Amino acid sequence: MNFVFVDASRKLWGTEQAFLELARGCASAGHGVIAVVRADSEMAVAMRQVPGIQLRETRFRGGEDPRAFRKVLQAVRTLHADWLVAAHGKHHWPLLFASLFTGTPLAAFRHLTYIRSRVTRYWMPRLAKRYFVVSEFARQRLINDGVPARCLHIVHNPIDMCRFHPSAAARATLRRELCIADDVVLAGFVGRHTTGKGVAPLRQAMIEVMQERAGTAMLWLGEGAELAATRAVVDAVGQAARHHFIPWCDDTAAVYPALDLLVCPSEEEETFGRVVAEAQACGVPVIARDRGGLPEAMIAGETGLLWRGDAPHDLADLIGRLIDDSPRRQAMAAAAPASAARFSTDLVVNKFIAQLTTSTADRARPIPGRVR
Repeated sequence: MNFVFVDASRKLWGTEQAFLELARGCASAGHGVIAVVRADSEMAVAMRQVPGIQLRETRFRGGEDPRAFRKVLQAVRTLHADWLVAAHGKHHWPLLFASLFTGTPLAAFRHLTYIRSRVTRYWMPRLAKRYFVVSEFARQRLINDGVPARCLHIVHNPIDMCRFHPSAAARATLRRELCIADDVVLAGFVGRHTTGKGVAPLRQAMIEVMQERAGTAMLWLGEGAELAATRAVVDAVGQAARHHFIPWCDDTAAVYPALDLLVCPSEEEETFGRVVAEAQACGVPVIARDRGGLPEAMIAGETGLLWRGDAPHDLADLIGRLIDDSPRRQAMAAAAPASAARFSTDLVVNKFIAQLTTSTADRARPIPGRVR
């Protein structure tokens, strides 16, 4: 099967990472892949490193840029594409027109739980040959908004289990660099350092945890508007030396193994918990907020705990209980990789292909005399 993946993102955040990994997985499985992406973006830089993907870089100006549209048409013609694949809503309508123009069906991904435009909400899931969401939570939310269940198909974010795995060497290396002893229980946060990601209640919870437990530390990976506030607060209570701040890096697989637990306290309704799944793949138990799609990315009670409510004290109690119960934490760590394996790239790509195969006979009819 041949695919043209299209994305105009500048950054390589959660949605883009999932898109990149799906394209990589399709190429690795032997499918033809051309990626049309924004020139010199973080996505383009990452795509250049992936064997098997033919890269087409272009200057995007919004989702309807004619230059990008021409690149897409050329890619469809070059590859004799079977499917167009889009991750962002801003590309859905332009690529739907490309789909009708070329007779190449559109597989549209929706990583958010809402569609503001009534016209788009009604027509796009019905007109795209496949309309994917990344969790049951997202599916139910769109059904509640009036999207027919028959139009919505779940394909979770893929996780590269060859990249994300337990590693004693990675653990030892990062802890040595940060001067953290191996017997120190290290909690971690991975993501954008913003209010929506729940960093304010987490820093308050960790202050409380550390006041009662000397052998604990906290690792913050990421940047954002709340970073300065977090540094100031932990400094004010005399805990600055036990909080370690690392700027965002693409190689998060080298960071997770150093942790003894990951906390994902997001106040936003995440459609899926990518960092939760990645941490488990590295053998790290998790504490995640019981909100949105986060619970689907773990097995509550087996690979981690769910934080229900909003009080930082309750979050501190959960973290403290897991820190104090070493046998339970180790059992969760042992069970975590198998939980994450449900989202392995190979399994997700196979499901994606299976979802598409059922509709390959129901292709859009090309306009006579057009590209195909």
